Amino acid sequence: MKKLKKHQLAFLLIIGGVLNLFSQNNPDGITGIWKCDDGGSYYIRQIKNKVMWFGEKKTGSTTIFSNVANGTISGNSIVLDWVDVPKGKTYGKGTLKLRKSGNTITKISGSGFGGNRWSKRTNNVTSSNVNTTSEPCVDISTKSVVDYLNREIKPSLDMKLDRSDGFLAVNRQRQNLALPDIKISPISKTWTYFFDNVRRSGCNFFYDSKKNAIVLDIKFEDKGYELKGMCYGCIKPSRDSRAPDVNWGSPQILRIFLKPIIYQRSISFQVAKVEMLGKLGASGFGDFVPNLTRDIMAGLRTEVNRLFNSGETQRLFNDAIKPLLNSKNVGSLTSVSLASRSLRVCK
Repeated sequence: MKKLKKHQLAFLLIIGGVLNLFSQNNPDGITGIWKCDDGGSYYIRQIKNKVMWFGEKKTGSTTIFSNVANGTISGNSIVLDWVDVPKGKTYGKGTLKLRKSGNTITKISGSGFGGNRWSKRTNNVTSSNVNTTSEPCVDISTKSVVDYLNREIKPSLDMKLDRSDGFLAVNRQRQNLALPDIKISPISKTWTYFFDNVRRSGCNFFYDSKKNAIVLDIKFEDKGYELKGMCYGCIKPSRDSRAPDVNWGSPQILRIFLKPIIYQRSISFQVAKVEMLGKLGASGFGDFVPNLTRDIMAGLRTEVNRLFNSGETQRLFNDAIKPLLNSKNVGSLTSVSLASRSLRVCK
């Protein structure tokens, strides 16, 4: 167990005294010490509707990150501007929107910040509750994570967008993709659209530093048209020109943003956001395309979330990343987060 120097302990005890005095006058406030799932400890002070904090995470004698924040609280909603300070190794900044519920604070929005959930530990800092042991956390570069995913998942990942035979397959484990038909009525007849045998042509994992996310791009083949139009009730439903086939323009990529999660005391990933890159187009019928794009994207988003967040897919991602975790001697994890080009895993 690492001993604190006298001046460090004195500093913490002074903070504790201030926090304790304030918490006695504001028993329902958020003043106190909070532990976050990014492995850090946050010393929070509330004065009326003003909120300030100092947060840091240490591994042994090394400060991994250190930040300060300032903002306001209204009811259970908290808005903070935060910035990393030179005590740590990270140099991020941004705005966080948080929500308080009892002794828990949850992140609602805010990119670039690794933490998602805070739990209140105490209103006081005393010599008996100061954590003097090093945090059992490891930072793994996002490059290493992406390299593993590209080596272990990418070769076996396949996807087909189709009305009756759509699927997602990872490591030869196939799951059906149930994309709904999209119906629009630009004229008196109802047109029905659906993906028609659109196959994956390639895929790639990468780290998006601006969004602070692991990203999977799935690129699809260009077959001239990707969405088949049918006009039921017309003379020739499958060839009627009043329901033109629709082309998915270049780059024809389904972009899936992934966030790390704890899965069976290890790591897996779940979908955070889905985007469709490349515009839909139909010759002479541009007015209906925005609504068609919206409805197609909604159907894709629902199915991608369902399949990628299923237990089977999360197990396959977990199997792929385990060798990397084993090489870092980390297991039985309790928290994981992404921040500043590193994946932080903590026991």
